[in-house]
Amino acid sequence: MKIAEHRLRVSNLKRSMTFYHNLLGMELVSLESDGGGQCVTLSYGPEQASLVLLEDKVPLAVAIQPNPAEGYWKFSLAVDSVPGAVRALRRMGVATGDPFEVPQVATLCHFTDPDGYCIELVQRTLGAGDQLQGEPGFERFAPSMLLSTVRIKEPGLSLAFYQQAMGMRLLSRQPVPERNMTLYFLGYDDAALPEPELEAVANREWLWQRPYTLLELQHIQGTESLPGFRYHNGPERGFVGLGVTGLAPKELKSELAQWGVRWESGDRWTDPDGFAWSLMS
Repeated sequence: MKIAEHRLRVSNLKRSMTFYHNLLGMELVSLESDGGGQCVTLSYGPEQASLVLLEDKVPLAVAIQPNPAEGYWKFSLAVDSVPGAVRALRRMGVATGDPFEVPQVATLCHFTDPDGYCIELVQRTLGAGDQLQGEPGFERFAPSMLLSTVRIKEPGLSLAFYQQAMGMRLLSRQPVPERNMTLYFLGYDDAALPEPELEAVANREWLWQRPYTLLELQHIQGTESLPGFRYHNGPERGFVGLGVTGLAPKELKSELAQWGVRWESGDRWTDPDGFAWSLMS
């Protein structure tokens, strides 16, 4: 079982392919087209989620992040050294923010793709990170697809849904009081945590070093008590949804039915906040 696809709509597929393949070093897996548009799949490896980019005729308006009204936030790439990866990107003309360290959490940096989607770099180790000699390219920092991140309204409901209905495991809980939010990280992994406590700092590096893609849920405190509040997650904002493999269709349908989730054509369904998922072979 794994999170296998992260799907985004783009305005210019050729431009996006150049960015992700030539600059970020993703491998081109497939290129398909039909009467409604074109679709390209790129990947860093078979254990991780592939990035699927779709160009169609629907208008696209990607929101500037961070935006607390938007359900989709970003995806993250794990790298061996954030400062080194940033230097490599800047040498190729990619504008990035400055690397910064969140103590006992991670060294991070943010930048955007040609359509304005937020991409986060996460260093696999805490602290400054090893600095390679010379001027290595971005691929030397071993990028991998680490996180797909969405915002949720009611953490209790969402966590129960992902653990009970979809069989994921909660691997880490990280309160961020200075930003009035809590982050939850889930995945398909039965390995023992370095520390059993979900908020343990000792688990952070282990989390950033996972070879597969994790789901990150961001809960902003107070949204659960706002009547009628719902995150914006329409297709015009660009985030199409996520794909998962390894789940048994019959068992999954039964679990989803208990949550009142409608199984749509093409083996698709939505989570409590309206984010789309699909079952892949």
